[in-house]
Amino acid sequence: CGRLDGFVAIVVGFLIIWSGGQCLLDAMSHLMDRSIKPEVLRQLEHAASAAAGPRFDHLSARLNGNRIWVDIEIKLEREQSITEFEEVAGRIRKEVKACRHDIDRVEVHYHV
Repeated sequence: CGRLDGFVAIVVGFLIIWSGGQCLLDAMSHLMDRSIKPEVLRQLEHAASAAAGPRFDHLSARLNGNRIWVDIEIKLEREQSITEFEEVAGRIRKEVKACRHDIDRVEVHYHV
């Protein structure tokens, strides 16, 4: 019976270490930014391009914890004002956030 106790203790110890490692990996994955699924990226790009029209240039997104952060770049003409940019950016933010419930932050940047 003594040999069996030792074997069971080793198995239980291994299971405790395995479980602790899984918890650590899960916690670390929520602390680090991760890429999102391609179909989600396409969905976000579609919403952004629909709102921005021909101004849409580029979109990148990442998971931060269980929330999505989105960065969007749009092109402006030299004669467009910052007020016009803010109107377009507001529409883009609204459309992108409306397409998914897990979007936390949408940043819109411009270049000429």
